[in-house]
Order: sequence, then structure tokens, then C-alpha cells
Amino acid sequence: MADPATLTPQEKLAISRQALFRVMTQGSRHQSEPAPGESASDPAQRAPVEEGSAFSAMRYALHAWWRHHPAHAVLDVGRPMFDRYAARRPFQVLGIAMLAGAAAVLFRPWRLVSIGGLLLAAVKSASTPGVLLSMLTSSSDHPTKKP
Repeated sequence: MADPATLTPQEKLAISRQALFRVMTQGSRHQSEPAPGESASDPAQRAPVEEGSAFSAMRYALHAWWRHHPAHAVLDVGRPMFDRYAARRPFQVLGIAMLAGAAAVLFRPWRLVSIGGLLLAAVKSASTPGVLLSMLTSSSDHPTKKP
């Protein structure tokens, strides 16, 4: 495959369309498996930890949990609108982010909720059994294992 910097916009669009089609027809691809035409030596394409490790299983479980979380659907729906708004008014978005950060520092919302309460809410969550199940599934079902 040619260097991505030398590709024309039409070629980049075609590659992007192929990747979208592949994901929609075959499901998502794990980061450690490069798509055809992608470089496996790119650090962004490789998994940051060795396959089969406990951290890898936890990361997979958290990804599975996040895919089914209601906030994920809201962010997916709202992202195109936010991207258009940010493209038109980048300094306003930066100002809003600065105000939100200043408010977080000033009001310290993390002190309002105890860690025990957060852990209890996470354990009582309806998706907790699914996360635990995905962490405990056999290694043959884990996407980082190669056939």
C-alpha cells in the first residue's frame, strides 16, 4: 500500500468506505489485527499489552460494556452535530471547555459522591453480569487470540 501522505482524497475516501463496509458486514475488528492495506507496524494499530493478559481481558470487557451503554448511543448520535458546531466555532468550544474545567476545580464534584457509593452503583448496574461474563469467557472467544 502507498504511503498515506501520498494518497489522493479519492483514494482515502475509497479506503475509508471499504473499512466502513467491512465493519458493517463483519463486525468490529480488534486493534491488533490490521485491515488489508494497513500497516501492522504502526504503534496505533497494535495492542498495547500482550495477548491473553488480564489487562487485555479487562479492556475487552470494558469495551463490551461501553458499546452497550446508553451514553454511548447518545454520544454516537450527538457527535456529528458537535463536530459541525466545533468546526464553525472552535474558540467558543474551547471557552466552554475552559469554563467546565474551572467549574470542576471550583466546585469539586468528586467530593459529593463517595467511592463506596460509586462502587455499589457499578456493582448493582444491570450490565455488570455481562462485563463479568465477558471477562471470564474462554480464551477462544477472546478477540485477541489468533486462530
